[in-house]
Amino acid sequence: IVVRLANVYGPHMSTTNVISQILRQIPEHGDVIVRDSLPVRDFVWVRDVVDGISRLALRDFPVGRKAKLYNLGSGIGTSIGDVARLILELAGQSERRVVSKDQKHIISKIALDYADTTEVCGWIPKVTLREGLEHLLKLDYRT
Repeated sequence: IVVRLANVYGPHMSTTNVISQILRQIPEHGDVIVRDSLPVRDFVWVRDVVDGISRLALRDFPVGRKAKLYNLGSGIGTSIGDVARLILELAGQSERRVVSKDQKHIISKIALDYADTTEVCGWIPKVTLREGLEHLLKLDYRT
């Protein structure tokens, strides 16, 4: 089997991903700077990913079955700008603006359909983007 992952976030995530870059700006003042606020991406909580991979790995697939691709994502596309605004809202800083430093004006959209994964192993993501971001803010995950 092949597993395609959406944008995985959660504790111990890369410090270079977009969510980490936004979270690092929370203690500051002024505008929150993102590279481009327009791209739409699918964000999935790390523990949901672990659950999905475990379920797929433990599934008893028939011998000789052709390779198959399974998606692990939320199925919901959220723009980078909306992610930044949600983080600001959750941090009580809704008055701050989100500014793109290199906006391309080309909207790229990626959201994964996980219906095949649900069908084969019963997996569905449990943690919403809001819940995951609330958890990260409580952990003070800004470094």
